[in-house]
Amino acid sequence: MMKLALFVLLINGITSLPYQCTTVANVGQYYIDECKLRCECKLLTSTSVRTDCFRERPEYKCMSEDEKQRFHRAYLNVSNPTNPLYQKLRQMILNHSVGFTIVHTVQNFLPWHRAYLAAFEQLLIDGSGDCTISIPWWGYSKYPTNPFSYLPFGESGLGGNGNCVTTGPFATPWIPPGKQSCLVRDFQSFGLPTYTQLNTFMSISAAYSSFSNQTQVGYHNGIHILVGGDASTTTSRFDAICWLLH
Repeated sequence: MMKLALFVLLINGITSLPYQCTTVANVGQYYIDECKLRCECKLLTSTSVRTDCFRERPEYKCMSEDEKQRFHRAYLNVSNPTNPLYQKLRQMILNHSVGFTIVHTVQNFLPWHRAYLAAFEQLLIDGSGDCTISIPWWGYSKYPTNPFSYLPFGESGLGGNGNCVTTGPFATPWIPPGKQSCLVRDFQSFGLPTYTQLNTFMSISAAYSSFSNQTQVGYHNGIHILVGGDASTTTSRFDAICWLLH
Protein backbone atom coordinates (compact mmCIF):
# COMPACT_ATOMS: atom_id res chain seq x y z
CA MET A 1 0.00 0.00 0.00
CA MET A 2 2.15 2.84 -1.38
CA LYS A 3 5.49 2.43 0.43
CA LEU A 4 3.90 2.45 3.86
CA ALA A 5 7.19 2.13 5.69
CA LEU A 6 8.49 5.39 4.25
CA PHE A 7 6.15 7.94 5.79
CA VAL A 8 4.11 8.74 8.89
CA LEU A 9 0.57 7.39 8.91
CA LEU A 10 -2.36 9.14 10.54
CA ILE A 11 -5.26 7.12 11.89
CA ASN A 12 -8.18 9.11 13.28
CA GLY A 13 -5.81 11.99 13.83
CA ILE A 14 -3.31 9.89 15.83
CA THR A 15 0.11 8.85 14.57
CA SER A 16 0.08 5.08 14.27
CA LEU A 17 1.55 2.11 12.44
CA PRO A 18 0.65 0.14 10.44
CA TYR A 19 -2.28 1.49 8.43
CA GLN A 20 -4.97 -1.06 7.59
CA CYS A 21 -8.06 -0.98 5.37
CA THR A 22 -9.07 -4.61 5.37
CA THR A 23 -12.23 -4.85 7.46
CA VAL A 24 -15.32 -2.77 8.27
CA ALA A 25 -13.71 -1.99 11.62
CA ASN A 26 -11.09 0.10 9.74
CA VAL A 27 -13.67 2.46 8.16
CA GLY A 28 -12.81 6.08 9.00
CA GLN A 29 -9.08 5.49 9.36
CA TYR A 30 -6.77 7.41 7.05
CA TYR A 31 -3.18 8.26 6.24
CA ILE A 32 -1.37 10.97 4.26
CA ASP A 33 0.70 9.41 1.50
CA GLU A 34 4.02 10.56 0.00
CA CYS A 35 2.17 12.77 -2.50
CA LYS A 36 0.19 14.40 0.34
CA LEU A 37 -3.01 12.66 -0.71
CA ARG A 38 -5.41 11.84 2.10
CA CYS A 39 -6.22 8.13 1.80
CA GLU A 40 -9.33 7.06 3.71
CA CYS A 41 -10.79 3.66 4.46
CA LYS A 42 -14.36 3.74 3.10
CA LEU A 43 -17.26 1.31 3.20
CA LEU A 44 -17.79 -0.38 -0.17
CA THR A 45 -20.59 -2.79 0.82
CA SER A 46 -21.89 -3.85 4.21
CA THR A 47 -19.00 -6.31 4.47
CA SER A 48 -16.22 -4.89 2.28
CA VAL A 49 -14.02 -1.79 2.25
CA ARG A 50 -11.84 0.21 -0.11
CA THR A 51 -9.21 2.94 0.14
CA ASP A 52 -10.07 6.27 -1.51
CA CYS A 53 -7.28 8.83 -1.98
CA PHE A 54 -7.84 12.50 -2.75
CA ARG A 55 -6.02 15.82 -2.52
CA GLU A 56 -7.05 18.44 0.02
CA ARG A 57 -6.20 21.75 -1.60
CA PRO A 58 -4.61 24.25 0.81
CA GLU A 59 -5.57 27.87 1.33
CA TYR A 60 -2.75 29.98 -0.13
CA LYS A 61 -2.32 32.01 3.04
CA CYS A 62 -1.85 28.83 5.10
CA MET A 63 0.85 27.33 2.88
CA SER A 64 4.42 27.24 4.13
CA GLU A 65 6.96 29.35 2.27
CA ASP A 66 8.41 26.17 0.78
CA GLU A 67 4.98 25.02 -0.46
CA LYS A 68 4.30 28.39 -2.08
CA GLN A 69 7.70 28.50 -3.75
CA ARG A 70 7.31 24.97 -5.12
CA PHE A 71 3.93 25.94 -6.60
CA HIS A 72 5.44 29.09 -8.14
CA ARG A 73 8.44 27.22 -9.54
CA ALA A 74 6.27 24.48 -11.04
CA TYR A 75 4.13 27.09 -12.81
CA LEU A 76 7.14 29.08 -14.03
CA ASN A 77 8.84 25.91 -15.23
CA VAL A 78 5.90 24.74 -17.36
CA SER A 79 5.23 28.28 -18.64
CA ASN A 80 8.76 28.53 -20.04
CA PRO A 81 8.54 28.23 -23.87
CA THR A 82 11.42 25.74 -23.83
CA ASN A 83 9.50 23.31 -21.62
CA PRO A 84 8.06 20.29 -23.50
CA LEU A 85 4.70 20.87 -21.79
CA TYR A 86 4.55 24.58 -22.65
CA GLN A 87 2.29 24.15 -25.69
CA LYS A 88 -0.09 21.98 -23.68
CA LEU A 89 -0.35 24.67 -20.99
CA ARG A 90 -0.76 27.38 -23.63
CA GLN A 91 -3.63 25.50 -25.27
CA MET A 92 -5.20 24.76 -21.89
CA ILE A 93 -5.22 28.47 -21.07
CA LEU A 94 -6.64 29.44 -24.48
CA ASN A 95 -9.34 26.74 -24.30
CA HIS A 96 -11.06 28.76 -21.58
CA SER A 97 -11.61 31.51 -24.10
CA VAL A 98 -12.51 29.24 -27.02
CA GLY A 99 -15.30 27.53 -25.11
CA PHE A 100 -16.19 30.45 -22.87
CA THR A 101 -19.92 30.63 -23.56
CA ILE A 102 -20.33 26.85 -23.29
CA VAL A 103 -18.34 26.25 -20.11
CA HIS A 104 -20.15 29.06 -18.30
CA THR A 105 -23.65 27.73 -18.83
CA VAL A 106 -25.33 26.70 -15.57
CA GLN A 107 -25.04 22.97 -16.28
CA ASN A 108 -21.34 23.11 -17.19
CA PHE A 109 -19.84 25.78 -14.96
CA LEU A 110 -19.05 23.76 -11.82
CA PRO A 111 -18.13 20.33 -13.29
CA TRP A 112 -16.13 21.76 -16.20
CA HIS A 113 -14.01 24.02 -13.99
CA ARG A 114 -13.48 21.17 -11.53
CA ALA A 115 -12.08 19.00 -14.33
CA TYR A 116 -10.14 21.98 -15.71
CA LEU A 117 -8.31 22.51 -12.42
CA ALA A 118 -7.57 18.81 -12.07
CA ALA A 119 -5.99 18.78 -15.55
CA PHE A 120 -3.94 21.89 -14.79
CA GLU A 121 -2.75 20.49 -11.48
CA GLN A 122 -1.65 17.27 -13.18
CA LEU A 123 0.23 19.33 -15.76
CA LEU A 124 2.17 21.07 -12.98
CA ILE A 125 2.93 17.72 -11.37
CA ASP A 126 4.11 16.21 -14.67
CA GLY A 127 6.22 19.27 -15.48
CA SER A 128 7.89 19.46 -12.09
CA GLY A 129 8.12 15.78 -11.22
CA ASP A 130 6.75 16.74 -7.79
CA CYS A 131 3.56 14.84 -6.94
CA THR A 132 2.95 17.01 -3.86
CA ILE A 133 2.16 20.11 -5.97
CA SER A 134 -1.38 21.32 -5.40
CA ILE A 135 -3.33 24.34 -6.65
CA PRO A 136 -4.09 26.45 -3.57
CA TRP A 137 -7.29 28.41 -3.11
CA TRP A 138 -7.74 32.06 -2.17
CA GLY A 139 -10.15 32.76 0.69
CA TYR A 140 -10.95 36.27 -0.51
CA SER A 141 -14.20 36.47 1.45
CA LYS A 142 -12.20 36.67 4.68
CA TYR A 143 -11.45 40.28 3.73
CA PRO A 144 -14.36 41.31 1.51
CA THR A 145 -13.72 45.07 1.75
CA ASN A 146 -9.94 45.05 1.29
CA PRO A 147 -8.68 41.79 -0.26
CA PHE A 148 -5.51 43.20 -1.81
CA SER A 149 -3.78 43.88 1.51
CA TYR A 150 -3.51 40.17 2.13
CA LEU A 151 -1.99 37.14 0.47
CA PRO A 152 -1.94 35.89 -2.24
CA PHE A 153 -0.91 39.34 -3.47
CA GLY A 154 2.30 41.24 -2.74
CA GLU A 155 5.95 40.40 -3.22
CA SER A 156 5.70 37.30 -1.02
CA GLY A 157 2.68 36.10 -2.98
CA LEU A 158 1.65 36.30 -6.63
CA GLY A 159 2.65 39.93 -7.14
CA GLY A 160 0.79 43.22 -7.23
CA ASN A 161 -1.07 45.59 -9.53
CA GLY A 162 -0.20 47.37 -12.77
CA ASN A 163 -0.31 47.51 -16.55
CA CYS A 164 2.76 45.32 -16.31
CA VAL A 165 3.02 43.52 -12.97
CA THR A 166 6.50 44.22 -11.58
CA THR A 167 6.51 42.21 -8.35
CA GLY A 168 6.19 38.54 -7.46
CA PRO A 169 7.06 35.42 -9.46
CA PHE A 170 5.06 36.46 -12.54
CA ALA A 171 6.52 39.93 -12.90
CA THR A 172 7.63 41.29 -16.26
CA PRO A 173 9.51 40.13 -18.37
CA TRP A 174 7.53 36.93 -17.72
CA ILE A 175 4.80 36.51 -20.35
CA PRO A 176 1.74 34.30 -19.79
CA PRO A 177 1.57 31.35 -22.21
CA GLY A 178 -0.63 32.32 -25.16
CA LYS A 179 -0.18 36.07 -24.63
CA GLN A 180 2.15 38.44 -26.46
CA SER A 181 2.91 40.78 -23.57
CA CYS A 182 3.23 41.03 -19.80
CA LEU A 183 0.66 40.18 -17.12
CA VAL A 184 -1.85 42.99 -16.49
CA ARG A 185 -3.93 43.72 -13.38
CA ASP A 186 -6.26 46.63 -12.64
CA PHE A 187 -7.49 46.37 -9.05
CA GLN A 188 -10.99 47.75 -8.43
CA SER A 189 -12.30 49.05 -5.12
CA PHE A 190 -15.80 47.60 -4.71
CA GLY A 191 -16.54 44.99 -2.05
CA LEU A 192 -16.64 41.23 -2.43
CA PRO A 193 -19.24 38.67 -1.41
CA THR A 194 -18.89 37.51 2.19
CA TYR A 195 -18.87 33.96 3.57
CA THR A 196 -22.39 34.65 4.86
CA GLN A 197 -23.52 35.21 1.27
CA LEU A 198 -21.67 32.11 0.13
CA ASN A 199 -23.40 30.03 2.80
CA THR A 200 -26.72 31.35 1.50
CA PHE A 201 -25.86 30.10 -1.99
CA MET A 202 -24.70 26.76 -0.61
CA SER A 203 -28.01 26.24 1.17
CA ILE A 204 -30.13 26.69 -1.97
CA SER A 205 -32.43 23.69 -2.12
CA ALA A 206 -34.07 24.52 -5.45
CA ALA A 207 -33.02 23.08 -8.80
CA TYR A 208 -29.30 22.57 -9.50
CA SER A 209 -29.48 25.25 -12.20
CA SER A 210 -30.49 27.83 -9.58
CA PHE A 211 -27.63 26.84 -7.27
CA SER A 212 -25.07 26.86 -10.10
CA ASN A 213 -26.26 30.19 -11.46
CA GLN A 214 -26.23 31.92 -8.08
CA THR A 215 -22.77 30.55 -7.30
CA GLN A 216 -21.41 31.74 -10.64
CA VAL A 217 -23.13 35.10 -10.97
CA GLY A 218 -23.55 36.06 -7.32
CA TYR A 219 -20.24 34.86 -5.93
CA HIS A 220 -17.74 34.07 -8.66
CA ASN A 221 -17.99 36.76 -11.32
CA GLY A 222 -17.20 39.75 -9.12
CA ILE A 223 -13.71 38.64 -8.17
CA HIS A 224 -12.61 38.42 -11.82
CA ILE A 225 -13.75 42.02 -12.30
CA LEU A 226 -12.20 43.14 -9.02
CA VAL A 227 -8.72 41.85 -9.95
CA GLY A 228 -9.19 43.40 -13.39
CA GLY A 229 -6.77 43.37 -16.28
CA ASP A 230 -6.25 39.90 -17.74
CA ALA A 231 -8.39 38.31 -15.01
CA SER A 232 -11.48 40.16 -16.25
CA THR A 233 -11.24 38.83 -19.81
CA THR A 234 -12.25 35.52 -21.40
CA THR A 235 -8.55 34.61 -21.31
CA SER A 236 -8.49 35.11 -17.53
CA ARG A 237 -6.03 32.21 -17.11
CA PHE A 238 -3.28 34.51 -18.30
CA ASP A 239 -3.28 35.48 -14.62
CA ALA A 240 -2.22 32.65 -12.27
CA ILE A 241 -4.49 34.09 -9.58
CA CYS A 242 -7.51 32.79 -11.52
CA TRP A 243 -6.56 29.16 -10.86
CA LEU A 244 -6.99 29.97 -7.15
CA LEU A 245 -10.54 31.30 -7.58
CA HIS A 246 -12.24 27.95 -8.33
